[in-house]
Amino acid sequence: MPTLGPMELAIILVIVVLIFGAGKLPELGSSLGKTFKDFKNATKEVDELKQSISLEPAPSRPVKRAAQPASVVSPTPSTSEADKPASSAAQASTASAPSPEKPEQS
Repeated sequence: MPTLGPMELAIILVIVVLIFGAGKLPELGSSLGKTFKDFKNATKEVDELKQSISLEPAPSRPVKRAAQPASVVSPTPSTSEADKPASSAAQASTASAPSPEKPEQS
């Protein structure tokens, strides 16, 4: 691609002055400069964000596992306990337990 020489730049400058006028050129230059500055800042922020993402490893989170049911160890009854009949006091306490009463319906 050919580059613009001094003569081409002078012609472009004359055309711009004719189109916009000499009074508007400072405003045009100022707004163009602000636009480039904002664009440069935005691209810098994107680059910084990309670098921070690539440099920081993902935080390792502990993996929560489902709670395992505790193994229930039932005592094995000894032969002497298995052969004994249940006591009458234990039977009486279960038999004398009051049963819940139903409320009266109106």
